[in-house]
Amino acid sequence: MMGDASEFDWLNTSVRDREEPTKALYQILRKVSRQSGIQFETLLEQAQNAPMSHAEDALRNFRRGRIAKERAMLIHEWLAKEHFDLAQQITPYLFQYRRVSNWEAFLTQHTVQGGVSAKPAAEFGLARRDPPADGIPTFRIGQEFLFELQSSTPAYVLAFEGYQNKWHPLPLGQNECDLRIRIPEGLSLLPCDGDGVVIPLAEYDDTGEHRFVFVLCFGPKPLRDQSSLITYAEEHPLTVYQTKTMIIA
Repeated sequence: MMGDASEFDWLNTSVRDREEPTKALYQILRKVSRQSGIQFETLLEQAQNAPMSHAEDALRNFRRGRIAKERAMLIHEWLAKEHFDLAQQITPYLFQYRRVSNWEAFLTQHTVQGGVSAKPAAEFGLARRDPPADGIPTFRIGQEFLFELQSSTPAYVLAFEGYQNKWHPLPLGQNECDLRIRIPEGLSLLPCDGDGVVIPLAEYDDTGEHRFVFVLCFGPKPLRDQSSLITYAEEHPLTVYQTKTMIIA
């Protein structure tokens, strides 16, 4: 049964007819948990925007497709926002169109123009120093590049790389775990080590368009995940810069 705002009308469908779609939500959430390494219970609380029930059979009831229709609707919408591609692959009839994720909404709200640009690391790189007509710097597979980031004041900065609708943390320091660094006022070249020595990046596998997001936090030290940054923005000032690169063979 179809509704105006969703592919399935959770609020006006019988308990029996909701069982199979609800079981599908459970299986999708389980797969998200396995792929992300995030505990199932944590994801469930995020999806339903409420603490998990401590009832003895709460998870068993979900697995059997027997949860409140309001909870099922919230989980469905959360999956459609945050994990649409996986959800559509598993259950196409329940996931027919992509929602705007909380992360994309955050980017839209806080992004300002400029502030960051991608540059070839070598003086005579294969990519042009002047941007092409479409404004997207182009690099070849294996070509080293870096980012020039401008900040009007010292800040904590975190970065993420987006490719084919999936986002991944981008280390900015010497080690893979250096996902959050402190930058001074003015121009910074990133990534770099603790002494400011540049550590160039290079893409070796995936051609096409890559998105890069830099989040500059001007308050206390932020946590390093996307959800925490969204919450951080409710209480502390931050700025988002975005840029793109095109990777060719």
